[in-house]
Amino acid sequence: YIYENFSVYDAWHAGHCPEDFMAELMTFLSAEPFLALARSITGHKDIAFADAQLTRFGPGDFLTTHDDNVAGKNRRAAYVISLNPVWRADWGGILNFICPDGHIKGGITPSFNALNLFTVPQSHAVSQIASYAPFARYSITGWLRAGADPMAARQI
Repeated sequence: YIYENFSVYDAWHAGHCPEDFMAELMTFLSAEPFLALARSITGHKDIAFADAQLTRFGPGDFLTTHDDNVAGKNRRAAYVISLNPVWRADWGGILNFICPDGHIKGGITPSFNALNLFTVPQSHAVSQIASYAPFARYSITGWLRAGADPMAARQI
């Protein structure tokens, strides 16, 4: 994989969000109305908190096939909120869902201010950004997780 990211979740829990909107984002994602909506949409009644990162995929950047299932993280669903007001499929950056045989079973082109949710584990990848793409692909991404927030005790 090659892309840039900033863990808003880690910065928020450390009390070091460099921009106000980052703290506001984590406050929104941690609030019961959003978590209740996430539980309702996904059917995972045990979702207790969300984490978030900002991602930037520039020309040549990509994310290889993986499934987000990390031991001990209790991830129930993943989400992507696309931030580009304009994006074309031929610029790449498509969130592709991969079948067990390696074929693409579907894909999502970034669409401004859209929330895309998918269950974990699910094999997926982000296609390479074309060299001729006029801008980077920006998103807020993260996971809806079960159990106690392991960083909550460390929050300042």
